[in-house]
Amino acid sequence: MGPLVAKRIEEARFQMCPVYQMIRLEFQIGQHPPSKKNSMKYGRGKVYKDEKLVAFEKELSEFASTLMDIKSYELSSAPFQVTIEVGFPDRRRRDVHNCHASVLDALEGVVWYDDKQVVDLRIHLNTEIWCSYTKITINELHEN
Repeated sequence: MGPLVAKRIEEARFQMCPVYQMIRLEFQIGQHPPSKKNSMKYGRGKVYKDEKLVAFEKELSEFASTLMDIKSYELSSAPFQVTIEVGFPDRRRRDVHNCHASVLDALEGVVWYDDKQVVDLRIHLNTEIWCSYTKITINELHEN
């Protein structure tokens, strides 16, 4: 066995080893993310989340947790690239930058430890199809 063959075998072992498996997830849920900015309620010295926001974050975190279990991924401390595509059910003008906070917070403790690990965030607003959905693509990046 020559050195080139040995190197290829070692590369194949590296790719098969689950320790080095990088997180790559892509999924879609059937509702748009509520704006966290408009979903916080204040009263009696406390901050409360709106029921829609709590339900969205719970559904998203449970769905992502199930995917992480199926793919045998573990919580990671590496940097991430996240792409969020959002569709709304009507033609009202929306600020797309209000959508990301609820998505990132819902995935905290499921995919990453803290949402400050997201170093590349892209948000796309679909203006061609008028239905409510959120498509999320997550890629773990190499630590340099």
